[in-house]
Amino acid sequence: MNNTHTTDFIKLNHETPQTAEHKRFDTLFAWFSVLMGFLFIRALPVVENTLGAFLLILLLFGFAACYFLCSGIRLHFSALSLTAIACVLSVGLITGANKILHRILFFLVILAFFYSVYCACGLAGRNPFSADMLSHAIRAIVQHPFSALSALPRALPPRGKRGSTRYLLTIAWCLLGLVVAVVPTLIVVLLLSYDAQFISLLKKIFSISLDGFWGYLRDLILGFLVAFPLFGSLFAAKRKRLVDDGKTSKVDTGNLHILPKALLCSAVTPILLVYVLFFISQWSYYVSAFTGVRPEGFTFADYARSGFFELCWVSGINAVMLLFFRLLIRRKEGEKGVLQGIYSALISFFTLVLIATALSKMVLYVATYGLTQKRVYASWFMVLLAAIFIVVLVAQFIKRIRLIPVILALCVLFFGLIALPDVDGMIASYNVDAYLTGELESADIETISSYGASAVPALVELRDTLSGYEELSDSQAQVLSQTQDALSHIKRQLSEQPNHFFTFNLPTARARKLLK
Repeated sequence: MNNTHTTDFIKLNHETPQTAEHKRFDTLFAWFSVLMGFLFIRALPVVENTLGAFLLILLLFGFAACYFLCSGIRLHFSALSLTAIACVLSVGLITGANKILHRILFFLVILAFFYSVYCACGLAGRNPFSADMLSHAIRAIVQHPFSALSALPRALPPRGKRGSTRYLLTIAWCLLGLVVAVVPTLIVVLLLSYDAQFISLLKKIFSISLDGFWGYLRDLILGFLVAFPLFGSLFAAKRKRLVDDGKTSKVDTGNLHILPKALLCSAVTPILLVYVLFFISQWSYYVSAFTGVRPEGFTFADYARSGFFELCWVSGINAVMLLFFRLLIRRKEGEKGVLQGIYSALISFFTLVLIATALSKMVLYVATYGLTQKRVYASWFMVLLAAIFIVVLVAQFIKRIRLIPVILALCVLFFGLIALPDVDGMIASYNVDAYLTGELESADIETISSYGASAVPALVELRDTLSGYEELSDSQAQVLSQTQDALSHIKRQLSEQPNHFFTFNLPTARARKLLK
């Protein structure tokens, strides 16, 4: 940073270079960081306090925006877009009831928060969605929040020697005032004790459980620990932007390009030949997956499960091979990388064939036995992997495609598709509808009821539909009985769960209304 900029910055804040980093409003935001840390701990576990976690996320991003605006920093567009994406995805906390997705969603949104703080001051450059996006994300999450851990304890006292003395003197006067107020307060309470409602109110106020006190104290201590990286990330971003003029360095991966092309290509070629031989030897077997006809000697379940997870593992290994090609292969500056492109395209092509085979087998399996969580997640992952390999394949011919930003955008999009809707409710509805229309021969009520509140609308529909039939077969009567038992069990579970403002989510609220 040049001397003119430094002089103007110091004059603007009327501070010396040693204290230019800290501002008076940092004290206020430091204390608010402690409060945010306390609220963060109180919002846990996320699976119980879904609405509380959603509101906390909105509060976190709003808190960061206020801090930068008070610092006189104009927020970068990338930070605003990241904030919008994170807030939209976090809606999944209240639109769904899947506990696993809730945990993953909350974790990813917190990571997105730290990256948005990093981008807010332009530390990721003018275009944070460039090819260096991954290196900046690593720095923003792993290094940046912990680069200014001492900022919190330094900012808690007011700025300046005179301010610190006045601050301590104010606290001393307040403590003395409380001591003086003890006697007159007791006298007033005794005089007003004739009123029974007043005494009842006092008993409620002062009947504090010791267990609750220790719980709040524990959360406050843990909240302090959370406040260190929270305020540290905000302060470090501000300091980097104002004091260091926003200069930052990326995580350099250039020194990883150490392996010669001949080594990597010779290591991958046998694998590609194995794929060719595999497809030739199993051609009639795997073509059956696309025609919907199972081979002789296989049930639909055996055929669908046979080799499915092996195909998934092979696809994952191919993804790792592509990553090695990108990071480890040695290439000269300005080299087009034709050989690398050919091998990447071949790996992508063979992987897409494997994924198409696996998905066709899964479609056949679902048509016969219905949906489950595992089948949905496996299919979702395979479709996402297919989309990534398609992008990689196209990128070999269209060099302008920036792989990392596009792949990250695909991952965010696909995660939103599974995090925002109530996936468990959709699974239950599909299975019930398929059973009622005759597409499925039986209804697995035990599996459907395992989805809890999300399954209630589908189970209620199944119960009401079967109850409206004039005559029921033995299997239908059994399904009706199982459905009624499942609804009763879910109703008992919901009655035992906490039911207050911060535990709200749409599937649970809808289930309580239907079971009321």
